[in-house]
Amino acid sequence: SAYYLKSQGPFFGDRTRLEKADVDPNDAEYHLASEACGGQCQPTGDSVGYYWTPFFDIAYEDTYNVTGKFQWRNFRFETVNWQYLQGQGVFSNATQTVDTNSFGLDGASWDFRNNSASMGYLHEFGDRLTLDTQLIVRHTEVLSSSHEQVPDPPEPYYYYHLDDIMVVKDYARPDDAFKVIEQLKWSYSRNWVTTLGGEYEYNSVPQGYGSEQRYKSLNWAGYWQQYWKPLSYLAFTGGYRYDYNTIYGISHTPRLGSIISPSQNLTFKVLASTGFRAPTAWESFNATRQRKANPDLRPERMRSLEVGVGYRFFEKYSLSVHQYYTRISDLLLEVETNEANPDLPGSNYNQNQ
Repeated sequence: SAYYLKSQGPFFGDRTRLEKADVDPNDAEYHLASEACGGQCQPTGDSVGYYWTPFFDIAYEDTYNVTGKFQWRNFRFETVNWQYLQGQGVFSNATQTVDTNSFGLDGASWDFRNNSASMGYLHEFGDRLTLDTQLIVRHTEVLSSSHEQVPDPPEPYYYYHLDDIMVVKDYARPDDAFKVIEQLKWSYSRNWVTTLGGEYEYNSVPQGYGSEQRYKSLNWAGYWQQYWKPLSYLAFTGGYRYDYNTIYGISHTPRLGSIISPSQNLTFKVLASTGFRAPTAWESFNATRQRKANPDLRPERMRSLEVGVGYRFFEKYSLSVHQYYTRISDLLLEVETNEANPDLPGSNYNQNQ
């Protein structure tokens, strides 16, 4: 057996994932720290934690990755294809999920596949005007071979009573996406460059693992960017993007920046921008025994300000200092709700909010 991370032994308060002893599921700082290391952080000197049986052997991985890229004149094509057949590893506590293929057990596995292709063409109307067209198609899937074996009741000695182990499957989850991007660029002169663009994106995802109900969304976007250099030592870049999504509505994202170069070696930079992160299909629609779906999620919003100065000396070396300020609102977190979970007596549902 082994104990890692911040917990209190094989059962650690009936929590089966990485937790600190006094974890609050609504703690934003803890949530972000867990997300930053993939949901399961590396152990520290004061860690105890996950329990694995002495027969742990489901950390295998069988993969392939095939990529290709082709370009002929102004036409380009690229494809990325991979498949990962892999055991569950230390994703879950071994008192809750079988972590071995020994004793006639079948352990657990999570299998994934991705196939994507993109093609594009740059049409040149002349020296100053170009139109770039790009098409992207993607299929990503949690394969139907994914499964888990779960002991009932959960405890460290399940391999002594194999009749009390059930198989959890139906984890298949195919996601499909289609995207078209158009970008028109007009270079009136070296000091005046205008860019106009548009995007169309279609997504189709299942409600959850093994679900035949699918959610479909469309996203339309248009954007404009202007570069203007009125003086030899002064340049401006401004832009605006408009998004309309059939799930979460409208988003506006303007930005404005300026670069001042009083000499060839000294440069000042100021940039004010906004942005947003749309909720993923997984965050909005994926439902499990522990988590409820939330199709009403709205995007995270960001406002940012950057100020910097750079200096070049001896024509070979440069030094720059930048200061950033970023404010994020409507942060998306998975939190514990007040709604009781009938599948897990004594606990409440989680939900992304």
